[in-house]
Amino acid sequence: LGLWLYSRAIGFSVRPFVSILLVFFVLPFSVFAILSGGGGLPHWTTPAWFCLAPIAGLGLAQWWQSGKRWLISLILAVQGTLVISGLTLVMTAGYPIASQFKTNPLADLYGWRSASTRANLLVNELKASGIAVQNWTLASRVAWYAKPTPIFVLDDRQDQFDLWFGKLPEGSNVILLNWSEMSFKAPVGEGQFRTCRPLDRLRIAHLGQALSQFELSYCQGWGGKSKPEREALSLRP
Repeated sequence: LGLWLYSRAIGFSVRPFVSILLVFFVLPFSVFAILSGGGGLPHWTTPAWFCLAPIAGLGLAQWWQSGKRWLISLILAVQGTLVISGLTLVMTAGYPIASQFKTNPLADLYGWRSASTRANLLVNELKASGIAVQNWTLASRVAWYAKPTPIFVLDDRQDQFDLWFGKLPEGSNVILLNWSEMSFKAPVGEGQFRTCRPLDRLRIAHLGQALSQFELSYCQGWGGKSKPEREALSLRP
């Protein structure tokens, strides 16, 4: 809105120095758009959009001075209401809206600290090489709470965890973490682990709602071949 107001009320030709700020938007946005290869995550381009904030502020200030304060106040009120509503949904894990869905869309925000702490205890107790997951998305959550324990991703893609912790050495024993909302079959078989023994199961709930569960297993004898297979299961009893 602020950008539209600026271009309409002032224009980039009137204040050409402001146009320089557009360079700080175009460059990072283009780089991330090209390197994403058609995919990516929304927050990747956040720095680029942030660089447009000063221009948007100028547009809103110009409108405020022109007497359009009531409309800006209305927009701010709507924006504030949306922010408060969003925070309320996050704090209540989506209650009562989330109860209408098969799986809770906010389950990803809960339980990782507890699961990672428990996995850490098992790593120390069993003298395991670290914690293993079968998707880098899961690793990004576990690594934050489990640090400095090594986190190994059992797949064939190259990611930041390969740089930080390296590949899991053959013959290693690990604590395997599986999450019900992105569940994988136990990596047991030719070239994978020799055995995987379930150790613990953590059910995550918030305000009386069952959100997800974590399964922790002790897997022994890594064979070096990653074959992650998704499991069509969600919140299991």
